[in-house]
Amino acid sequence: MLLSSHILRYLLAFLFLWAGISKLLDPKSFARSIDAFGLVPEPMLVVTALGLPVLEIFIAVAVALRWQCGLPLMAVTLLLFICVLWYGVLQGLDVDCGCFSVTEQSAHTSLREAFWRDWLMLAAVVYVLAIGRIWRPRAELKPQTTRSL
Repeated sequence: MLLSSHILRYLLAFLFLWAGISKLLDPKSFARSIDAFGLVPEPMLVVTALGLPVLEIFIAVAVALRWQCGLPLMAVTLLLFICVLWYGVLQGLDVDCGCFSVTEQSAHTSLREAFWRDWLMLAAVVYVLAIGRIWRPRAELKPQTTRSL
C-alpha cells in the first residue's frame, strides 16, 4: 500500500511536469485555449500562459521531492482547473481544454474528459496525502523538544 502511494506521487508529478513543459513549448496555443474560456482579461493572457506552466513545473518538482507544499498546491491547482473546466462545460464551450497543449478530437468532449480526469487526479492527491499522514514513521509523530542552555 505504501509503495503504491509513492508510485502515485511520481505519476502525479510526471503529469504536472508534462503538462507544464508542453504548454511552455507552445505558449501561443495555450494562450488561445485560455482566451477561449473568456475568464482572463487580454492583458493578462501572456502572464497566465507563461505563469501557469511554470507553476505546474514547480508543483511537479515539489511533489517529486516530497516538499511539504507540493501536494496541497497540486490539490488547489486541480480544484481551480476543475472549476474552469466545469464553467466551460456549463457554457457549452466548444474549445480545447489546453491541458496538455494537444488538441483533442472533439473539444467539448475534451472538456468533460479533462474535468473527470482532474477529479481522478485530485482523488489521487487526497489519497497520497492521507497515506502520508497515516503511515508516518513514529519518530515524526513525537513532539520536538529543545534543550535549554
